[in-house]
Amino acid sequence: MRSTGIHEGDQISVEDWGPDFIVKSLNPFGKYFLIAGETESGKFSRVFNPRSVSLTKDGSIIELPDPSVLHKSRSIDFGSIEPGQIVDIRDRLWRVDGVDQEKDMIRVSSISGIEAKHEYFAPVERIRPAVHPPPDVQFVGNPGFQRLLLQALKLGLMHGTAELMGLQRSRVIPMSYQLVPVLMALELPEARLLLADDVGLGKTIEAGLIISELIGRRLAERVLFVTPVNLREQWQEILRRFFHIDAKIISKRHLRQLERELLVGGDPWGHYPFLITSIDYAKQGHILQRIQSYHWDVVVIDEAHNAAKPHEGVHSPSLVMQRWTFAKTIAKHCKNLLLLTARARKSFRNVEPGHSVGTDPRC
Repeated sequence: MRSTGIHEGDQISVEDWGPDFIVKSLNPFGKYFLIAGETESGKFSRVFNPRSVSLTKDGSIIELPDPSVLHKSRSIDFGSIEPGQIVDIRDRLWRVDGVDQEKDMIRVSSISGIEAKHEYFAPVERIRPAVHPPPDVQFVGNPGFQRLLLQALKLGLMHGTAELMGLQRSRVIPMSYQLVPVLMALELPEARLLLADDVGLGKTIEAGLIISELIGRRLAERVLFVTPVNLREQWQEILRRFFHIDAKIISKRHLRQLERELLVGGDPWGHYPFLITSIDYAKQGHILQRIQSYHWDVVVIDEAHNAAKPHEGVHSPSLVMQRWTFAKTIAKHCKNLLLLTARARKSFRNVEPGHSVGTDPRC
């Protein structure tokens, strides 16, 4: 015999699940169901595939509907979404990384298919609750992949005990003074520093070490490098050679090529995690708006004296004012900020080298 439907309070039995239990809830998640119940020994919850598991009530097998059909009709209230939650957006599973209630934006990382990170505008998306599918005991995996996974876990445990994780990602053999900014950055809740060593002492290396450390500790994923136009290729080569960071140069000339590498409608500013741009390109109003529309964990401004605040009471060229306005705006839009200059005493009033800069840096 077969019966249809299952309700809260029904007593259900499943072979191999142990004693009978009382149903508290049953929710569809993709092609699976998540059932919550209660037995004499306590509460429990389990994800199951209705095609491989039979639920019985009063000796009759319960016919369950297709969970994927029910799942597509569900949605989740945006206000109840929390970081770490698994959701279904556009028929893919995502882990919620952050929620911006003011802008109605949700930042997510994929946990199915190709690894990717996206930001979605919640009012126009159907966001459904989801769970990670349970492992299929009938599927035989690849022993080679299993060994690689175990080796990766062992290496992760080994390197996780190091005091500075960023050194493992780099080819740099740093001088002792170059580690001082890294230690300062780790002690601060937000790494907002002015690196003001003299010319030739390795400010670029110091910035790279800080960024590698933040990446190694999973404190940063997206970095924007703002440099003079003649230093873009130099920064790109140093990042690739010494820190294994594949940063793309973005400018009016490079933009078209970067767009051709993306799907229709893709924006390089949001797609690539590491970008290098010139300050004179980034300070343009429409470009600054595009930069601000995405989240940046770290912003690095090289030759930051070029964006110093003009002296009060003195007529300043429009170019200098635009650079200062850009630096001031982007500083409020990122958590970690690194200003690099060898002319700090001449250009930054009342700021000493190694000084921690706040939300509104004196530049």
